[in-house]
Amino acid sequence: MRNDSCFKANCHIEGFERYKYSKEYSEWYRPDLVLEKIQDKEKDSDSKTIIIAEDSTTGDRKSHIAEIIQFITHIKNDGGNKKYYYMLFIPQKDGSEAPKVEIERKRIKYYYEEMAPDDVKNRVEGIYVIDENVVNIEKLTLDVLENWRVI
Repeated sequence: MRNDSCFKANCHIEGFERYKYSKEYSEWYRPDLVLEKIQDKEKDSDSKTIIIAEDSTTGDRKSHIAEIIQFITHIKNDGGNKKYYYMLFIPQKDGSEAPKVEIERKRIKYYYEEMAPDDVKNRVEGIYVIDENVVNIEKLTLDVLENWRVI
C-alpha cells in the first residue's frame, strides 16, 4: 500500500505545480497535496487556480466525507477569488471492503451539493473522484481527469 508521502512526491498534473502554502490553510486543514496553476504564478494570491488533492489510502468513507467538508469550509473562509478543483484519489483493492469509486462519487456529490453554499459553488471549477488504478498519477492532465468529474 502506498503512503501519502509517495502520493505527494509522484502526483503531477500538467500545467500545475506544488503550491507553497502556509497560514492560508488553518492548523486544522492539511490537504495531502495543493497545486497551483503555473500560469497564475504572477497573479495576486487571491486570483489563483488551485487543486486540492486528497489520497485515500484506506478508502474510508468517513474520511472522504470529512475531507470534502474541510474543502468546503476552507473555501468559505478563504474570502478571495481563487478558483478550486477538488480531487479524491481512491486506489481500489481486490477483495477490499472499502467503498467502490462509483459509490464514493455519489457520496461526495451528495455532501458537496448539500453542504456547499452558492458562493463556494461559484468558485469550484470541478470535483473529481478518481480510481487511481486506472490513471497514471505521474502524468495527469485535466482532460484525462474529465472522465472522473463528479461536479
